[in-house]
Amino acid sequence: MNITKEDKQTVTDIITQSMGNLPGIKWIVGNNPRTTHKRLRVLADFVFETAFSRNGIFLSSDRKGVAVFFKPEIKKTFRDYWNQFRFAVRCTGIFHAYEIYRHESYIVKQRPNPGTYLYFWIFGVLPDARGFGAATQLKDIILSESQKQQLPIYLETTNPQNRRVYERYGFKVYHEWFVPGRNFTFWFMKRDISISKNINP
Repeated sequence: MNITKEDKQTVTDIITQSMGNLPGIKWIVGNNPRTTHKRLRVLADFVFETAFSRNGIFLSSDRKGVAVFFKPEIKKTFRDYWNQFRFAVRCTGIFHAYEIYRHESYIVKQRPNPGTYLYFWIFGVLPDARGFGAATQLKDIILSESQKQQLPIYLETTNPQNRRVYERYGFKVYHEWFVPGRNFTFWFMKRDISISKNINP
C-alpha cells in the first residue's frame, strides 16, 4: 500500500517490535535495558527517513508487516548525510558510529555498483500477526518489483532462521562474514531475476 508521512508511527512500531532481537540490530543499539528501546526507535526513525525519500517502504494490507527495499542511488544526498549524523548522535554515539561505519563500508563493498540492483533492507511483521499472510503479501510485492524493474535483489541477514526463509524465497548466499570481535555472522544473499517469482514459503 502507498505510504505517507502519517504512516511513520505504524512503520517504526513494526520495526521496533519485530527486529530488536536480531544480532546485527543488538550490535548497533546495545544491550542496556535502559536505553535499548529508545535506540531502537531512533534506528526505526532513521530507516523510515532514509527509505521514504526513495519510495522504498511497503506496508501489508493489515498494516502489521513492513518491507523496506529500493534501488540504491549512486550518490548520497545532503539529507542522507544529515540523517546519518542525527542517527549517530542520538543512537550509537560517535565512537561506536565509527565502528559501524567501518563495518558498513565492508558490507557495501560486497554488493554490485549502485543502481544495478534492489536492496532489501528491512522485513518485519508484528509478533502477534505472524502466520496470517502479511509476510507472503510483502514477499510477492518485492519479487514482482524485481521482475518489473528487471533487477536482482541483494540483502544481508544475521539471523539463521531468516536466512532459511530467504532461501525458500529463492535467495542464495554468495558471501559469509564472521564479524571480528562479535559473535555473529553476516550472510550476504542474492536473488536473480531469472528465478520464478511464484515462490511460496
